[in-house]
Amino acid sequence: MTSGNRRQAWFNQAGLTIFNPVIGLTEVGTAMIILSHRPELALRSLASVAGAGSLKHTRKLLLLHAAARHAPGPISLDPVNVEQPPLGVFGTNLANDFLSFYLYRVLGPEYTTLLVGDIPTDVLNRIRPLSLDF
Repeated sequence: MTSGNRRQAWFNQAGLTIFNPVIGLTEVGTAMIILSHRPELALRSLASVAGAGSLKHTRKLLLLHAAARHAPGPISLDPVNVEQPPLGVFGTNLANDFLSFYLYRVLGPEYTTLLVGDIPTDVLNRIRPLSLDF
């Protein structure tokens, strides 16, 4: 699994592995802040961090769409093509898996599938009763 359990050069020498089980959570807060305070910069900042159509771009666009549900006013964002095949696979990227729970609750399964493919039923059963509100 990547992102949440990875090795970095300065840790390698000591034989340590970085483990960050909440990696990606701050992305939700960042999206909410930018849409609350500088929504006109949202799409421009999105274009600066990832190529259109990439997994990273899709993740960040989905986060903006989720954050827009909580924004104080209407936000103009690029549409999300929910007809495209999944860009990721659940269980291979901790940040995407972790964010998929929030996106599932806020946007629904058709959007979440783009990020991680199908989330196992037993995982969905654990997500459904959670509010995941901020």
